[in-house]
Amino acid sequence: MNIENTNLTETQRLNFFVRFAETSVWPAYVGCTSAFMYAVFVRFYHAAAGTIGMPGEMKDPEAIYMGSYIAGVAIMFCGFALIALIKPWSRIVPLNIPVIGGRRIPPLILLTPTLIGTAFLIAHGVSGIITRILLLAGVIELDFPGFIKVDVHELLFWELFFYEPWFVFMGIMAGLFNRCSLCASLPGKAEYI
Repeated sequence: MNIENTNLTETQRLNFFVRFAETSVWPAYVGCTSAFMYAVFVRFYHAAAGTIGMPGEMKDPEAIYMGSYIAGVAIMFCGFALIALIKPWSRIVPLNIPVIGGRRIPPLILLTPTLIGTAFLIAHGVSGIITRILLLAGVIELDFPGFIKVDVHELLFWELFFYEPWFVFMGIMAGLFNRCSLCASLPGKAEYI
């Protein structure tokens, strides 16, 4: 009798977890916050000629600054897109659009860009970690063409413990969001608030 009660309790816990995972919007908020922080404190900082995390002398600093600025804007846009996708208005075509106004947007149209982003972020982070570990182990050699001179060990430290794990984390958040969005879009599932 005790075993049956324990199994029932575990089943109830599992059902609670499944319902929580299918109706949660926290991955979108965590992903947006993380994207905002990375864009502001890393990309925009580097665009403003910040040197923390950039251990070396660059060949064309202006190009690096502009590239960091553009990347920061793109990252902020992606973060805000995650928030927009959890709002009900993002799943319906605006009424002022002729012919299709007021129709529900198919879930795959909304999820495809975030699925592609998820794949890119995780692949970027994992491949970056693997190549940096292989470089540290002396298995491969990498060229850093954007630098005149560079402290490779400090650069590897930043990439292994900050930049690449951020990409993996963001990919996981986008992936969790995709799963939650897909579950919520199935018939009979609750919509997000």
